[in-house]
Amino acid sequence: PTMLKKFGTKLCWSPEDKQACLYQSSLLVASSSIPGNILTILCVDLVGRNRLLAGSMVASSLLAVVASQLHDGNTVGIVFCAFNGISVIGWNVLDVLSTE
Repeated sequence: PTMLKKFGTKLCWSPEDKQACLYQSSLLVASSSIPGNILTILCVDLVGRNRLLAGSMVASSLLAVVASQLHDGNTVGIVFCAFNGISVIGWNVLDVLSTE
């Protein structure tokens, strides 16, 4: 949320209330990890742990580079949500690999 505020991103449905907008932006960023968790469950055995880990880390790094080059606040917010959703896949696969 701090980086989103830096870029002037307003990912909220009530922009007139600044306190509520902060919580709504945090909710959107936090809920963007749900698809990553579901994709991890569905793909970890199908794709393979090592490929999924490498792919998610490469995709996360590409999204971070893309986010650093953008200047539109809403686009940066969407890219940050995608980054959060993709990076959680890598962390989940690391958790799986560390227990094996």
